[in-house]
Parts: sequence; C-alpha cells; structure tokens
Amino acid sequence: MLGCVYDDILIDRSQFIVGTERFAVTIAPACSGYEGLGLIGVFLLVFACAFRARLRFPHALLLFPVGFAIVWLLNAARIATLVAIGTSWSAEIALGGFHSQAGWLVFNFVALGLVIVGTRLEFFARNSRDFDTIESNKTNVTASYLAPFLAAVAVGMVTAAFIAQTEIASVGAYGLRIFAAIGALLLLRRGLRDVDWSFSWSSMALGAAVYGIWILLLRSDASATRPTMFDSAMTPMLVAVSVAIRLIGYVFVTPIIEELAFRGFLLRRVVSSDFQHARFRPFPWVGIAISAVSFGAFHGSNWISGIIAGLVYAIAFARTGRLGDSIAAHATTNGFLAIHVLLTGNWAAWT
Repeated sequence: MLGCVYDDILIDRSQFIVGTERFAVTIAPACSGYEGLGLIGVFLLVFACAFRARLRFPHALLLFPVGFAIVWLLNAARIATLVAIGTSWSAEIALGGFHSQAGWLVFNFVALGLVIVGTRLEFFARNSRDFDTIESNKTNVTASYLAPFLAAVAVGMVTAAFIAQTEIASVGAYGLRIFAAIGALLLLRRGLRDVDWSFSWSSMALGAAVYGIWILLLRSDASATRPTMFDSAMTPMLVAVSVAIRLIGYVFVTPIIEELAFRGFLLRRVVSSDFQHARFRPFPWVGIAISAVSFGAFHGSNWISGIIAGLVYAIAFARTGRLGDSIAAHATTNGFLAIHVLLTGNWAAWT
C-alpha cells in the first residue's frame, strides 16, 4: 500500500518496523491485527446467537471468514494510513488521535457493515423483508433513543483521530459532537413522543448525592490533577467560549442523550423486547445492573464512579417510570461537578 505512494519505503522485518525514511513505526503485538480478529470473532458469535431467528444457517457462518479477511486488510490499511499521515501531514496527529482511535473506527465500521449485510442480504437472512415490515416502527423508535448518543460518540472518535491535541482544536471538536447530538435529537424527535420529561426534586437530590460520591472517589494524587485545560495562547474570550460550550454540552445535552440510550433504551430493552411498554414490576434489578455497568464502562478510569452513578440514575428512572427523573439526576450531578471545577480549578473532575 505504501509503495503505491512513496519511493523511500523502510522495512525491518526483524524489528517489526515499517514506514518511510521520514516516518516509521514499530508494530506492537496489539497493533498486529490479531486483536481485531479476536474482537470481530466474539462480536459475530454474539450477533449470530442474538439474531439466530433472522439468520440463515449455515450460510451465515460465512460472515466469520469474511469479517476476518476485511478486518485484517483494513488493519493493514490503518497502519499504512498512519505512516502516510506521519510522513506527509503531521507526526503529532499520526501518533496521537489517529493511532488511538483508528483501530476502533475500523472495528465499528466492519461490525456495523456485517450486521447490515447479515440482516439485509437474502443469502444470509431468511424472510428479511417480513422482519423489516414487522419491526420498521420499532427500529425507528430505537434510532430515536440511540442515534443522538451514537452520533456524539462517532463524531468524537473521528475528530479525535484527525485533529491536533490542542484545546482550541478540541473545543471545536466538542462543539461538533454537541451539534451532531442536537441535530439527531431534532431529526428523530417524533420517536420520543412517549418520553415523560417531568421530574421531581427528590431526583435532583439523588443527583447531588452522586456528585458527593464522585468527588470522594476522585483520585487525589498529582497524576490525576489537571490545573488547567487551556492553552496559554488562548485569549480570555476563547477561554470563555470554550467553557460555555462545554457547560452547555456537559450539563444539558449529555444527560439527555446518555439517559435516552442507557436508561430509556438499554434498561427497558433488557426488561422487554418491546421496550416502549416495559413494566417495572417486579423491580428491574437485572436491567438496572446492566445499564449501570455499561454506563460505567464509558467513563474510563472513573468506571467505579460511573457504575455507581448509573445505578442511582437507573433507580431514579425505575421508581417512577419517568425518564425525566434520571435526566434531572444526571444533569444535577454534572452541574455540581461543573461548579466544582470552576471553583477549584481541578479540571480532572470534569470528564
């Protein structure tokens, strides 16, 4: 792949080095492609089990070698692109955002593509048109709950892969994430007509309690403390704009899109396949636990705090059946965290 573009190719097979004379990388085991093969294999196994009623066997088993081949080739393309970015554009971007995000972008692209192919092509799917007719309404409503969150995640991954790691650039990328989420909310708002947006003061009290727990569990060592998140070259106006954009996203937009996805859809989907009509009697502890653990997984090193927060938000939702309660609790937590950050200057508390 690189030879089609560059003449100064550098390859050292004994040291696993590949690149050009201007920019080369060492291929570590995690970047070799084996990890991607394992991930796509596990994903396809879960997919085949969950969608066994829709898939035609043994035809569907061909998705495994197809997926392995695509992931292997795209991993090679990912490494070639990384070298090309480092050689012709920016070594900082190549070794920064692109290096950390491109692998997940490839995996998500292949996984989503295999799901579409497996459920749409008649060779792999049986009675695909009948399923599409039966589930069209449910699919549209599902998109309304998940698309805003997924749009923000997708834009975040793409921008992280291709922008420089500076605050000026990152605030623009964050603004794009919020814009994408709001756009998806507005575009698919009809599917959210069943959402009860009302809330109680007790839910806000639960959110305040989560804030207290989050601060108690926040690491206090120097490596976890960020005295600032702004470039020294930024003007006061740019700092103010950056804070405003992050406040809007963090306190208002993020609680809505995350609660729609984790509580509005995931928790209820565990309770019932017809998630819109899920009933919380008996109390849905399994759904609460799954949504909380999934929520915590999205909070990186703060995963314990994330799980606790997810549990509280899920209980706030399940006890009344109003999604507005979990949104209010979530927004209250984020609001207090934002105030804490602005008063103390410890930006590590702002995830």
